[in-house]
Amino acid sequence: MLNCDSGEAYFGLALAGGAAGAIIPISLGELTSGERALLNSGTAWGAVNAGLLLAAMSDPDEQTFGLTLIGGQGAGLILGASLTALHPTAGQVGLANSGGEWLGVVSTLTITAAGIHASDRDRALAAMVAVDAGLAGGAYLASRWPRVSRAQTLVIDAGGIVGAVGGAAAAIIVSGHSDERPTAGFAAAGAVLGIAATAYFTRDWSDGSASSLHTYVMPPERGRGGVAGIGFPW
Repeated sequence: MLNCDSGEAYFGLALAGGAAGAIIPISLGELTSGERALLNSGTAWGAVNAGLLLAAMSDPDEQTFGLTLIGGQGAGLILGASLTALHPTAGQVGLANSGGEWLGVVSTLTITAAGIHASDRDRALAAMVAVDAGLAGGAYLASRWPRVSRAQTLVIDAGGIVGAVGGAAAAIIVSGHSDERPTAGFAAAGAVLGIAATAYFTRDWSDGSASSLHTYVMPPERGRGGVAGIGFPW
């Protein structure tokens, strides 16, 4: 970025960055798991936005590449630090992250299924808008659902993954071959259905009520007949 070819300079900058990363959290005092997750997520999503912005550019040079990445990560870190005043939980941060991830994925699959012939620049900008809108939507849901846990968001993500894979597999089985458009469309629909289903069935996880999921294991007798599963009331 600064047109420096010295290996010592790169090593010194790496050490300085590592030292700053170690000292700053200590100087901030005791951070909760949610606040740490918010700082990490802000930095990561800043880098994602910077990467998508670079993808929308036409052949950026090295200096532009470096400045954009640093600016994106710095802006994300600052935004995350400013939001720590809200004292979010790790579950709330996870829900906001899931919103950004899944709206980005579903929007990309939908564009593919619709057969829209967009340029790489338009696709990158559309993905950036979808990701940021998903983050904002997930953050709003998290503010309305403060009891959500990190484990619950991971299960919801798993439901989306299973739904997307199952939808794509269903498209291939129905059509008899792998076609890009129907496979993407079924995957998008499956992801939405999987996310909605797991969110519904885990809605009262933190209550310990009868609506929570329960696991059960029946060990085998004489080497056969074992059963394991998950149960929940309808």
